[in-house]
Amino acid sequence: MVTDLVSPLNAGVRKREVLGWAMYDFANSGYTTVVLTAVFNAYFVGVVAGNRPWATLAWTLALAASNLVLMLVMPLLGAHADQHASKKRWLALSTLGCVFATAALALVGFAQLLSGTDSLLWLTPLKSYFFSAFGYPNLAGAFFTLTAALSFGLWFHQVTEEAGQAPISFSSGGDDEKPALLYTHRLLIPTVLMFAGAIASLSRAAILLSTVVFVVLTLYMLSYVWKRVTVGMRVTLVSVLGALILAIGVSLLVFKLESLKRELQAITPSAVVERVTGSAYYHARVAKEMFRDHPVFGVGGWGYPRYLHQYLTPEDIKKLQIEGGANVHNDSLQFLAEQGAVGYGLLLASVLLLVLPLCWQAWRLSRARVAAGVKDEPATEAGWLCRVPVPLVAVWVGTSATVCHSLGDLPFRAPSILIVWVLALSCVPGWLPAVKSNRP
Repeated sequence: MVTDLVSPLNAGVRKREVLGWAMYDFANSGYTTVVLTAVFNAYFVGVVAGNRPWATLAWTLALAASNLVLMLVMPLLGAHADQHASKKRWLALSTLGCVFATAALALVGFAQLLSGTDSLLWLTPLKSYFFSAFGYPNLAGAFFTLTAALSFGLWFHQVTEEAGQAPISFSSGGDDEKPALLYTHRLLIPTVLMFAGAIASLSRAAILLSTVVFVVLTLYMLSYVWKRVTVGMRVTLVSVLGALILAIGVSLLVFKLESLKRELQAITPSAVVERVTGSAYYHARVAKEMFRDHPVFGVGGWGYPRYLHQYLTPEDIKKLQIEGGANVHNDSLQFLAEQGAVGYGLLLASVLLLVLPLCWQAWRLSRARVAAGVKDEPATEAGWLCRVPVPLVAVWVGTSATVCHSLGDLPFRAPSILIVWVLALSCVPGWLPAVKSNRP
């Protein structure tokens, strides 16, 4: 007797979707398992709290409180998401929560500057300049540059969605009441704070890249809406942009921002080329020689500082004693020296697995009709770029800025930056509409 088996999946749900969510959960759980359990607690106790007697208790209480909240809330949220098939909506809300939490980190940095403290989080004294929770300015700058791009893109997506110009919408469509202006632009304040945080980090790479990110995304947004708005609105947009540029210029002239001005003066084309190519730094030469001697598996993770002195000349040793520095300040070269061709190849393969499907989907969106229920416009009216969801463009710009930063420093050495970078590429498919096949 043969019986019909009932599928455990709801109608319209494909197995590849279930696999995608399972892989996302697997990747996201790795951060919690490794960083929160084994890394960050030791960092908090030993570095942030300086091994004070109360450090372990404070960390344990904070972790217990957060776990209690999760224990009470997560079953309810999971049941609601399963019942209403709204996982992507909750994922979007979680993203907004991360945006505001990151903006709070920037506020901590500005509070430190205003208080004049010389201690990281007012706990651990540091002799060098620091910003927010980052003891190294370049890591703070890279983090806020990436998150500023994501927040800027989410703000513009919200605006275009409410104006009916977004390629895909998360709104229910049942409420025609226009949202309040403050609600529509709620992400502008976090965006401003993150851009300001990237600049206040005094990282020259972050100052340059955050400016490039702002200019690129602004030009993209203007081109996105230019043919969709009236002439009066175009004049308003240009006037607001001009006023913003004028305000920034006046601020640099009027306020005593000597540290920022010194960093701006140091940003020259020749300095950028030297930093990226490593022509003025012995570390680039040492990393290449190290890879030549250990081409297959490298010297192991964080092995570069341990093998460094074997490759230094007497002149290099003098520079090291004066200038300091035990890393290449080029993530690509340092990963190559430490992981070898095998590890570096696996890293590249992982990146390609994240990036290539997004490129393929974006290409399909630029050429094909989107599925029913999603706004569709002729490509001749708004341009092919307007068919690509705004968050995807923001993710491309932000993650590309981090890659550019890694050519002159080591942002991917920070778990916070690496996790946000990977999760941005992993989660952005939630903003991609389905595509109609042109095949009969």
